[in-house]
Amino acid sequence: MLNLREQDRKIEETRIRLSSLVAAQGFDMKNPEVIALSTELDRLIVDFEKAKKAR
Repeated sequence: MLNLREQDRKIEETRIRLSSLVAAQGFDMKNPEVIALSTELDRLIVDFEKAKKAR
């Protein structure tokens, strides 16, 4: 399992990737790739918050 700093870095990297992808897809929030990456970002954030509470 990643430590909090690594999780935070992964969240930020994914957020930047998502932002770029959304722009590249013409801001189509229903695009399957956008939805998949957004879902991944959501999962990373939930895991991060759970890890913070467990400390």
